[in-house]
Amino acid sequence: MRGIGHGSGQVHQRPDAREQLVWVSERVGVQRHDGGFLIDDPDFGAVAPLGEPCLVACFDGTGFWPDGSIAGGEFFVVAGGNTRRVAHLAPFPLPGGDAAIRYPWRTALAVLHAAGLPWHDRLPAVRAASDSRRRLLRQQLDRGLACTPTTSMGRLFDAVAAMVGGPASVSFEAEAALWLESQAARCLHDPADRYRFLLSAAAETSLLTADWRPVVAAIVGDVLAGMPTPEIAAGFHRAVARLIDDVRQRLAPRASAVGLTGGVFQNALLVEHSLARLRAAGRDVLLHHLVPPNDGGLALGQALLARDRLAAASLSPP
Repeated sequence: MRGIGHGSGQVHQRPDAREQLVWVSERVGVQRHDGGFLIDDPDFGAVAPLGEPCLVACFDGTGFWPDGSIAGGEFFVVAGGNTRRVAHLAPFPLPGGDAAIRYPWRTALAVLHAAGLPWHDRLPAVRAASDSRRRLLRQQLDRGLACTPTTSMGRLFDAVAAMVGGPASVSFEAEAALWLESQAARCLHDPADRYRFLLSAAAETSLLTADWRPVVAAIVGDVLAGMPTPEIAAGFHRAVARLIDDVRQRLAPRASAVGLTGGVFQNALLVEHSLARLRAAGRDVLLHHLVPPNDGGLALGQALLARDRLAAASLSPP
């Protein structure tokens, strides 16, 4: 693993590592999220009954698809050594790429814009920006300039955090999401299922899409109505956990196990809600134990997948 970073095309330390990784990427097509679900096998593969289908939720902040879009809210079904993507979070624009990641208010306003919701000046994310910055951002979104589409659950966490009063700017990955988790942990009672993602099938791709717009609209309404932030944050966590089980019921009702992978699942409260819901449905839940669910686990998964594909093709790197 020395010299190879967390995503295809990212290398460090050794010059020869770049040449070998480019060679592997061109021949075996290892993508970031390929590694996320593969890591289930070395970490806890013995727990899942062999040969039975397993639904895997792969949620993180930034992963790249070959078409240049940003992934991070994906579902896969793994069965008999085969893996297929079956569902994903509905895409929304990420204006300015890294700028949106550093300033969650930008992501929040982009999400509101995509949902057709007004930028109400009582929303914290709206108040976080000056009139001139909001005006420039609206022009950018209206024209679609430098707006990369993303299906990232991590970025949706950032947006919701900014909407309810989280940090307007961050200095490290997942800072806004950690703030949202801390707020949810302050909720003194078990909130009702106030929010729910809407599932629909895209005819052109046959993939199931999880529409976040009803969730965001309801959250905005609750913020404007003065609902305590911990209750909103807790409700959002429950909605994401419910989404996982909703996809399971829709696409993999016979799956005896569900895997949770990706950096978003470093959120202990989300894992707790997911465990409770899936176990209540009689399903085993596969979690990381030996390796982390974030970039470290993804990198190991990519390496294992590349090894297997190279062996199957009887190829040897230069």
